[in-house]
Amino acid sequence: GLAQCASQQPVEPDPFLEGHDSGTEEEQAAFMSELERFHREHSLEFKPPKFYGKGLNCLKLWRQVAHLGGHEQVTVCKLWRQVGETFRPPKTCTTVSWSFRIFYEKVIDCSQNFVTCCTCLTSTSH
Repeated sequence: GLAQCASQQPVEPDPFLEGHDSGTEEEQAAFMSELERFHREHSLEFKPPKFYGKGLNCLKLWRQVAHLGGHEQVTVCKLWRQVGETFRPPKTCTTVSWSFRIFYEKVIDCSQNFVTCCTCLTSTSH
């Protein structure tokens, strides 16, 4: 069914979205190598996304979208800007929602199988 949008109101600041989901450097590296391996296995080209010249934390992006209910939910409810804002884009950036949607679709959303094999990385119990 169609994703239900709880409300179009700005969401209260969520500690999860304030950076607690960034993961350790080890987790980020593990996530990136999983992504790379997945792309290689499916003969896809893997280009780590860059945002304003810096490598993008794909683990954080993936966790953010999952936290908000997944790709469809975020798209239907127009939450991509909210996702992008947690990466602290420059105020001059007018393409936040578009950029992060493209990052996600190009790098992460190419297969749902990938997400299931990465569930090990979502558990925050250490």
